[in-house]
Order: sequence, then C-alpha cells, then structure tokens
Amino acid sequence: MSLITRCPACATMFKVVPDQLRVSEGWVRCGQCNEVFDANLHLQAPGNLDASPLPSRAIPVSQSEPPPDTAVAIDIPIGSDEIAELAEPASDPFRPANPHDPHIELQDATDDAITQPQPSIVEPRVSPVANIAKVQPPEALDAGTLSHAFLKPTTARTSPKRRWVGVMLALVSGILGIALLLQVVVRERDRLVAMEPAARSILVPLCSVLGCIIAPLRQIESVVIDSSSFTKVRADIYRLGFTLKNTAQIPLATPAVELTLTDLQDQAVVRKVFLTSEFAENHAVLEPGAELPTSLSMSIKLNGNSEKISGYRLLSFYP
Repeated sequence: MSLITRCPACATMFKVVPDQLRVSEGWVRCGQCNEVFDANLHLQAPGNLDASPLPSRAIPVSQSEPPPDTAVAIDIPIGSDEIAELAEPASDPFRPANPHDPHIELQDATDDAITQPQPSIVEPRVSPVANIAKVQPPEALDAGTLSHAFLKPTTARTSPKRRWVGVMLALVSGILGIALLLQVVVRERDRLVAMEPAARSILVPLCSVLGCIIAPLRQIESVVIDSSSFTKVRADIYRLGFTLKNTAQIPLATPAVELTLTDLQDQAVVRKVFLTSEFAENHAVLEPGAELPTSLSMSIKLNGNSEKISGYRLLSFYP
C-alpha cells in the first residue's frame, strides 16, 4: 500500500512506501527541492486524490479564451467613417448638427491595441499537486536506484576493534572449555579407565604431568558381602569368614572390612578394621561379577567380658 505525502517547501506530492517510512523513521528527502522533512506529518489520504484527478502538468489560462472584459474590442480601421459615426453623439432631431461638436480622440490608440484583444493579467495558477507527475511511480523504481540519503548511516563493516574483541572472546571461551574438559577428565580418570581400558595409555602420561595417580574405581554400592561367619576357635581366638562380590559391570577396587562385636543391647563392645592388604593383597581389584572368599583368624582380649558378646556386624568401606 502506497501513501502520498506533500513537501512543505515546494508543495510537491509524491508516493511513499510504508516500509521505507518505518526504516527511516518517517524522514524523507524531496526529489524536487531536496528538502528533508517528516513525511508522517504531511501525509495525504489517497482517496481524496482519487476523487479529483490531478493534472499531470500546470494548466495555464487559455490565450484563445480570454476572460470577459468590460470594454468590447472592435476590429475597425482607424479613420473610417464608421468611427466618426460612433464618436458623434446621437443626433437631436430638434437641433441642427454642429460641425464643431467634440468627437472621440483616437490619436493615442494604436492598431495593435484595437485589432488585438488585451491579454488577461491573471497569472495561470499551477496546482500544488501538478508536480506529482514528475515523480516516478514506485512501481517503476528499481531497488538499486533508490536514494538512501534520508536513511540513518550505518556501519557497513565491523570495525577492527570489534573484530579483535570477538577473536579474544572466542579464544578465552576455547581455553576455558578445554580447562573444564581437562578437569572432568582428571576427576573421573579412574572411571574412564575402568569403562575404557584403552584410555589408560592417554591418561597415564597426563597424570605424570599433573601429578595424579590412576587407581581402581571405588564404587562401594556395587560391592556386597555375600556371606559371613564369626566363630570362637578357643580362648580369645576367633575366626571370621566372609565373601565379597562385585555386582557392577566394570572392575572395582576391593574395599576394607570393619568388624563390630555387640552385646545383648546391640551396643558395640569391640571394633576392628581389616584393610585390603591384610586379607586380599593379591586381589586389589574385583572383576565384574567376581567373588572374593576370605577367612581371618584373630585374637580378641575381652578381659572377662566374653559373656557380653552376643552378635557382630560386618561393614565394607573404602578408607
């Protein structure tokens, strides 16, 4: 949809496109007088212009049809008898004609003034919208020929300073991403090696630089005590038997075991810890689904309170 606006300087009217007004915030430049003005303040309704068609050029007053004048021009040669008759007053039938009666002086009149009609002094009035025909319609305009002088100047290309800022931000983001990835790899190194043994060849040199150690994965919830027993062999000598089982699908570190002897009120009387090196020195790693049966003999001095022992608890943990 096209709109029509009027130049406040030269009153030229031309069509504008709403999209152009939206981009330029209403500011346009007149193609007739180069005046820059706000087109939104001088918009004209297209319906009013369609109701009364505008002339395509200025319409001057026709010279062949002069406006009526109070004096009637008569094409009569100067000095003829008809002029004399018209100049003389009407004859009085009761009075003789006086040869010396005054007559009309025509000496100042020229042939051009008599024979040619006097042109009208009315100046031809040009319609303010007559110049609208000089503006090329928008349909015929090419996008490459439109004048963008009324648009706000924009930066066509990014300045070098902004380009360097973008490069530095990208570089810093890349470094932070690599550091975060490295931190995750170092933290989860044991799990990565347990899930993918081939990763050991990459993580071992990395840990030698960072000072870390690759150890068997610790996942205590996947190690269960499948069976256990606690019996007295002789005075102060007891035997503890239990079986550890790995229920995970990856190798896990063998945990330590804590033995707690309780009385009738289930209160702890004696507590003893067995490290992995004491019962599974050659089995530091439990393979997936593997079981590790263990039997330990121990001496416990109860100081005459052996009758208080009524039960025991066995707990696996990673120290």
